[in-house]
Amino acid sequence: MKKILLSAVLVSSVLIASGVGSVQAEASVPAASGSETFILDQPDDVNIPWKNVISFPTDLTEETNPDHRMAHNIYSDPVLDGFSGKYTGFLIDFKADYDPVGTYWALCNWGMDLSDFRKWYPDATGGGAYAGFQNTVDGRKSIMSFWEVQYTDTDGSKKSHRAKMLYPNTRTNSFGGEGEGSNYIGDYDWKGDQWYRMYLGCYTDPVSGHTLVEQWAKDIDAGEWKKLCVFDTGLYNSCIRGGLSQFMEDYQTDTCCQPRSFEYKNIYVREAGSDSWKPVTRSCLSVDTWYGNKKGSFSYGGTVSRLYGITIGKGTDKAGLNEEIHDHYDIIPDAPPETPF
Repeated sequence: MKKILLSAVLVSSVLIASGVGSVQAEASVPAASGSETFILDQPDDVNIPWKNVISFPTDLTEETNPDHRMAHNIYSDPVLDGFSGKYTGFLIDFKADYDPVGTYWALCNWGMDLSDFRKWYPDATGGGAYAGFQNTVDGRKSIMSFWEVQYTDTDGSKKSHRAKMLYPNTRTNSFGGEGEGSNYIGDYDWKGDQWYRMYLGCYTDPVSGHTLVEQWAKDIDAGEWKKLCVFDTGLYNSCIRGGLSQFMEDYQTDTCCQPRSFEYKNIYVREAGSDSWKPVTRSCLSVDTWYGNKKGSFSYGGTVSRLYGITIGKGTDKAGLNEEIHDHYDIIPDAPPETPF
C-alpha cells in the first residue's frame, strides 16, 4: 500500500472529517488560504475524499443570485516542454463524481495547424477547437467544436472557412456567441461516477486529401468504445497544435451552488510523424478570477496518477478579483495508451 499526496489549493475553510468511507486523514488542515498536503494511507486508486479537501455547506439549495454569478472554472494546462507541438492523437481518462446540470468538462482545447493554409492566405486566423462532455437540461452529451478560419482572399475580400461534419451525419451545425464555427453535440449517456477515456485522432483522408479529426469515447468499466463524430477540417497537411488544455465550467447560474468535480489521468499525445504515444506527466492547475462573475469556494490538486478539482458556487467568492491562483503537479500514468483500433 502506497501513500498518496493530495496537494490542494484551499481557498475556503477545509473540513477534515474523521473519515470519508474508509479514508482516514493523517493530518489536520487549518481553515486558511494556501497550499497544504494531505497524506492518505491508501492505494493509488483511492477515491478522492472530496469532503476532506473542501468544506461542504450543510445546505446546498440555490441562493438568491441577482448578479448571475457562477462557480469558478478550474483549468489544467499540460506542461509540454520537450514535445514537438504537432500531434495526430490525444488521449485522456476522465471522471466526475459531482456532475450537476449546467456543467461542461472540456477535455481538450487545441488549434488546427494553419501552416499550409497560410502559404496561400498569410493573414489566416482562427481554427481553434475543443472537445469534451456536458451535462445539460436535455441530457448528457459529448461535444466537439471547430471555430472558423478567417482570411483575406486574393481579391481582397474577407472570407471564412468552416469544418464540416462527416459522421454521424453530414448535417453540420453552426454556432455563434463565442466566435463562430461548426460543432456536433450528441447524446452520450455517460455516468458521473465512472471513468471514461476520450480519444482524438487526426489523419489525412486518402480520397480528398483533407485533414480529418475524429472523437471517440470509451466506457472503461464496460470496455466499450463509441465513435462520436468525425469532422472534415477542409485543411491540407494540418494536425493538432496548442496547449491541449482542460477546464471544468459552470455555465448555468441556477445550478451554481451544486458541487462540481473532475479527475484526469493517463494523458497521452501522439506526435505528428510518430506511431508511439508520449505521456503528459506535469500540468498547471489554476482558477479563473478575472471576470468578476464568480462566487463560492474551490479546491484542486494531484495524486500520484491524477489531477483533480472541485467547486461549490455557494456564498461569497473566496478568491479576490485578479488573484493569481495556480500550482504545478506531477503525475504518473497508471495505464498504457489505448485507442479504439
